[in-house]
Amino acid sequence: MDNINVKETYVPTEKTGNIFLLGILLGPLFIALLTTLYVQAIISFPDLFLLLISYILYVILYASFIYVLVRISKCRNTRIVKLFACFLSFFSVYYKAFYFILASQNEHNIFLGDFSLLLNPTHIFQELNVLSQDIYDTVFGIQITGWIIWIFWILQASGILAIGYLTGKYSTFEQVFCENCNRWTQLELRIMLTYESEEELQSILDSDISHLLTLTPTSDFMDQHILVIIDKCKECDATITLNIDKKVGELTSRYDAIIDAKYQNVSPVYVISYSLYRKFEKINNDLQDSL
Repeated sequence: MDNINVKETYVPTEKTGNIFLLGILLGPLFIALLTTLYVQAIISFPDLFLLLISYILYVILYASFIYVLVRISKCRNTRIVKLFACFLSFFSVYYKAFYFILASQNEHNIFLGDFSLLLNPTHIFQELNVLSQDIYDTVFGIQITGWIIWIFWILQASGILAIGYLTGKYSTFEQVFCENCNRWTQLELRIMLTYESEEELQSILDSDISHLLTLTPTSDFMDQHILVIIDKCKECDATITLNIDKKVGELTSRYDAIIDAKYQNVSPVYVISYSLYRKFEKINNDLQDSL
């Protein structure tokens, strides 16, 4: 029997995988290319709305790259992932300042290269200060120069740094790696189970995992329920984990229609046996057949 009191919590091995090799080869190159396209876009189309859209698209692609890099490098070391994400964030901010200067000085031309400026941060700061006196918002016709544009740049840079750190932090959150097969596990089951009271739920969370099987499954996210999430290695039955989220509210559409449940994690990631997994699988299959 799988007993939660044993606290058999999934603990990553903290192996770094190929994060340094792939990160050094692909990281700066991808960030430089992405940032180059972003800067060219904001210079070629100096519209406030397009600037916002370009920035949002930029940080989404940047965050996605970090996540994909962690996955393909098979890095399980959360500390290294956050450190590397922060490094790429600083490089992104620095390279953006560098290329923004070059692109602004050679507007509408394709940059082919004087990288000496890249190695001179003091000169970069001085050039940005010069440029800050000539930049304005073409949408409202309002002059935006000096310290105001510096605040805008600092907010942009802070957003990139924050996104990098958060992506690095959550790229390995509740991500399970099968050391036997050298691959990430995949989501296998999501089962909603109803409960009567907070006291009942807490009692179950404090007891044997198998007590979850006594709860009633449901397919209606409007019910008061927990969400049992089970990940499993596709190649073997040795690595199976379970964690629990509790419904804490509803998600609504722009028209205030309830479209899904809002969840909060209430357990660590537990390792479970294949036999217990099969029991949850049967509950899920029975629920699907009843729909």
